[in-house]
Amino acid sequence: MVDKTSWQTDGNFLSVTAYLTITFDLSESVENNALTGGEGLHLKTKQVEVCKGLGVRKTTYPIEEQIELPYQVEQVIYHGAQAVITAVQSGVGSIIVDGQVLLSLVLLQNSQKSDIIRVEKALPYRMEIECEEAIPNMVSVARVKEKSIKTDVEVDQTNAQSTANVSINLEFEGQTFITDTLLVADDVFSTTNHLDTEVCASKTAFNSESFTTNFSLVGRANVIELPLSSTLITIYNEKACVLSHQIENKCLTLNGVYTAVALFSDGEKVFARQLEIPFEKSVEGNFSDGYEYELCLTTYCALGKIV
Repeated sequence: MVDKTSWQTDGNFLSVTAYLTITFDLSESVENNALTGGEGLHLKTKQVEVCKGLGVRKTTYPIEEQIELPYQVEQVIYHGAQAVITAVQSGVGSIIVDGQVLLSLVLLQNSQKSDIIRVEKALPYRMEIECEEAIPNMVSVARVKEKSIKTDVEVDQTNAQSTANVSINLEFEGQTFITDTLLVADDVFSTTNHLDTEVCASKTAFNSESFTTNFSLVGRANVIELPLSSTLITIYNEKACVLSHQIENKCLTLNGVYTAVALFSDGEKVFARQLEIPFEKSVEGNFSDGYEYELCLTTYCALGKIV
């Protein structure tokens, strides 16, 4: 996600500074070989613990919000929502998910004066994903994505006020893990000269670690055909995409591109330009080749200036 952004204008160039937050959900796969049986063998056994997932559960969750605005709104130019998860825990028969939705609105007050205002609000939520096998103290993971968003504006002409009614539908996936025990051979011997053994290999995937890190993005986005009298109004619809990654010395290096839409005014009309800034960022951590990592990159609060 984008924590904060700033912008500056100078000539025909727009400089954008963005502070990003990356959330990592790391998973590991462990492969074990165990003696499971054979003819003419005497086994000394032991119990080992393995982690098993109970299957993915899916559900949708609606969020309704009313935002009071002390001015009249002519048009909603843009609305966007980014959902993030801050905590996941197991309850009795459910997976409990806490988080917030970062809501962003770009509103037109007066088309003749080109008055445009950006409204941002964080909407906290707590929801439950039904999972009959879940009990407290179990390890659980969850993911969320925005399924739909709808914005209606009611205008009070008498009091010169407006009310923005926002409806957001979120889609969740959750999974709970249990620890099981298997009986395997710790030692083996035979009373004959010939051993007939059987060995099987098992591979178990489990969630090992999750962490979040923030970083800022500073770069230049060239904008062609920008009038000299132009002023930057706001930046919205920020997105960050990872194109490639590399792991070296336990450090993860990300290569990607940041995109956004900027609204400008030349004193007579308002127009939009697409922004694109490539980036490269190294994240310190205990990363290793051979493991699978799931990456969630979210941007918000972009600021910029014309240079």
